[in-house]
Amino acid sequence: MTEFKQIRRRGKRYESVEMIVLDANILIRAILGRRVRQLLDTYSAQGLRFFAPDVAFDDAQKYLPALLKKRGKPRRTFRDP
Repeated sequence: MTEFKQIRRRGKRYESVEMIVLDANILIRAILGRRVRQLLDTYSAQGLRFFAPDVAFDDAQKYLPALLKKRGKPRRTFRDP
């Protein structure tokens, strides 16, 4: 994970918005586990923003079927929103 600060304008002043970039490993853990999902929910409720580049989603989609099979879980279908 990489942390970035984004500056956005709010009226006449600027404010900093913390943003974390998620990689494929974190996306996969959010799907397979509970703890990462809980952390994402908790920090998102506190105003932290998350970003994942397309390549992270592509990698997660590439490796997730094998991981699900290895764990004996049914394959899920993932679609764009």
